[in-house]
Amino acid sequence: MSYNFRFSALAPYTGEIVTGVLLTLQLSLVTMLMGLVIGLFVALGSTSPLQSIRIPVRVYVEAIRNTPLLVQLFIVFFGLPSPASGLTPMSRQSSACRSTSVPIAARSCAPASSPSARARSKPGGRSG
Repeated sequence: MSYNFRFSALAPYTGEIVTGVLLTLQLSLVTMLMGLVIGLFVALGSTSPLQSIRIPVRVYVEAIRNTPLLVQLFIVFFGLPSPASGLTPMSRQSSACRSTSVPIAARSCAPASSPSARARSKPGGRSG
């Protein structure tokens, strides 16, 4: 099978493609950094000796973990106020991506002595 790609047809759109790539990189960087920071605080909250902090954090992480990613993205993207209220499309996308990356960051920032880390290290152990 032989394909004949004609990338010359994309030449007039080079500026838009570069703008899209830069926006994607900017959005990715912002959401990763914010997700890491928020996830670190969630991880610290999950290891807190105070139940008043630990239980709401646990409920949040379990609620996010047990909801399909696409549903989370739809809830955040369509559930936030419209752009007329001052949110740009990028900030809405950033919020959607950030809200789904926090539990992942919290789990990876959890100390090795946490119950979920011990469960992960056991063969056949259930995390959580």
